[in-house]
Amino acid sequence: MFPTFGYTALAVLLLLSSQTPTAPTIRIWKVGSPHTGATPHDGMPPGVVDVRRPIGIEIVFDVRREGKPLFPKIKVIDQEGAIAFNAMDTDERWLGPTAPGSYSATAWIPGNLLNEGPAIVEAAICSIDFPKLEHHAAVYEAVSFEVLDAGEGDSARGTFGGQWRGVVRPLLDWRVERV
Repeated sequence: MFPTFGYTALAVLLLLSSQTPTAPTIRIWKVGSPHTGATPHDGMPPGVVDVRRPIGIEIVFDVRREGKPLFPKIKVIDQEGAIAFNAMDTDERWLGPTAPGSYSATAWIPGNLLNEGPAIVEAAICSIDFPKLEHHAAVYEAVSFEVLDAGEGDSARGTFGGQWRGVVRPLLDWRVERV
């Protein structure tokens, strides 16, 4: 069973650090929902999120010494192992060497992006080692949650009550003209 976030719980994870002597020492010490004191989405049971609402994934990590420019990254996968997407923080603050200290980074997954069903999040702190990313710390299967559509007609599924296939089902902005 994967850790889930609920009322006030946040997943506490194993500490990992880079093995290369020139790389900064990193540890990820918390991944979970940035919400405290209430469920991530009011009215939903612990570990369940409303497909229509944004989902925040918080990564708290320590950098123990200066080194390469670092940035947080997440990967979201479904129960079958299909990758929904990878995302990294591309803000310019991560272009220079990352100063030692504690950091909290929250990635917001837009509402109406994920499809219904279980989702698993992997979190990492990376640097660019072209053409790949170098993972200095990573927690695989860090957090899981169930995405639920309340079926009220205001999601990407509209009033359709059946199951949609695919990892994502975005609510797109449609422009229609009669021609």
